[in-house]
Amino acid sequence: PNLYVAEFTNHKIRKIQISSSTVSTLAGPAPGSNDSGDVNGTGNVARFKNPVALATDGTNLYVADWDNHRIRKVVLSSGEVSSLAGDG
Repeated sequence: PNLYVAEFTNHKIRKIQISSSTVSTLAGPAPGSNDSGDVNGTGNVARFKNPVALATDGTNLYVADWDNHRIRKVVLSSGEVSSLAGDG
């Protein structure tokens, strides 16, 4: 199983593989960068601005993107991010 973490000030969604303790960026700026924004895309192309809370249905991760005033969806298998609700 995996654990997903919203990194508020780094504007990233992180994936932790529990069995190996491996940490990777599922969506958000590349490692070493903390660029924020409101950009849909896959993996490191996507941008968040202070993601704060997560929920999952097992296939997708739903992110409360605090300063973008949006609910975002991340497809767990691909890291593809899209906006579901909110006014930006």
